[in-house]
Amino acid sequence: MIFWMYCLSLYYPVQNLPEHHPGCSPQPKIVTAQKNLKISGFQTQICYFTGLMKVLIQRVRRASVSIDNKIAGKIGTGFVVLLGARTGDTSADTLKMAQKTCALRIFPDHNNRMNLSIKDINGEILVISQFTLYADTRKGNRPSFIRAGNPDDARKLYQEYIDALKRELGSTRIQTGSFGADMLVEISNDGPVTIELTTDI
Repeated sequence: MIFWMYCLSLYYPVQNLPEHHPGCSPQPKIVTAQKNLKISGFQTQICYFTGLMKVLIQRVRRASVSIDNKIAGKIGTGFVVLLGARTGDTSADTLKMAQKTCALRIFPDHNNRMNLSIKDINGEILVISQFTLYADTRKGNRPSFIRAGNPDDARKLYQEYIDALKRELGSTRIQTGSFGADMLVEISNDGPVTIELTTDI
């Protein structure tokens, strides 16, 4: 019966659900759909799980990314952004994350309080694709990355996030690595300050 319930679940469309739906996993805003099925007189609920985009922001004095021993991107004061996409993330999520990135006030003002945004200081951003943000280490010591998004979909969202940043700040202030490449990233974290943004914020 469980096998047939699983097979049937693959053919039902995804619908929006409340944030905390009874019977589903308590993970924040990951449960997005539910169907009631009657099989041989029994009623059950099937839950679907979709994305939770992650943006890990580090405030830096300077940073660079190298590919094949050549510098591909380099910035001064600003952000290094490690971006992870997950199955179910959408273009709307990337826009929301880009806007939040540019509005985040974590640079010091004249009173040395976190009060200024990347826009306020005319800072730069280095964006690095980072599927390892979705490492699952609950079982064993070797991480699983099954929660990370499909590479083709993730590449599209990665580029959309970069394009949205360029619209907000101007293309000259955005540097990137290369999606899926083996990269060496050098970061001078200022503070240190590291902030995680997700689409449930």
